[in-house]
Amino acid sequence: EICTYNNSQPNNAPWDIEWSADSKLIASVTDKGCTVWNANRGAIVALRYTQYRDFIAWHPQRPYIASLRHSVTDNSDSEQAYIWDATTAKKLIQLNSNVFDEAAWSPDGMRLAISTEDQAVQIWQVWQ
Repeated sequence: EICTYNNSQPNNAPWDIEWSADSKLIASVTDKGCTVWNANRGAIVALRYTQYRDFIAWHPQRPYIASLRHSVTDNSDSEQAYIWDATTAKKLIQLNSNVFDEAAWSPDGMRLAISTEDQAVQIWQVWQ
């Protein structure tokens, strides 16, 4: 064991864990948001607390995360897709579309594919 990150919130166990492309950061997702931490030291790098469950995908070259947000408290139109900087927790881009299921970056990191609950796959040109 190299390090351990212990979640300080009771009854809020991570249900998804994803490595960054450079293996330096790990994002863990709970029903209350996403925590990014240093994979070597276990120190928290960024926090995004919400009342939503985020499905995430790391950018293949930058410390960015695409998050697909699903409400865990209601069935309203609170679903969102956005891209944020994993080192600062700053939201960079918001994508407006349907209810989302999964996301995958293109290998060059310029486009993002998002599957939707209406059985479609959307391709977004995120950067030029």
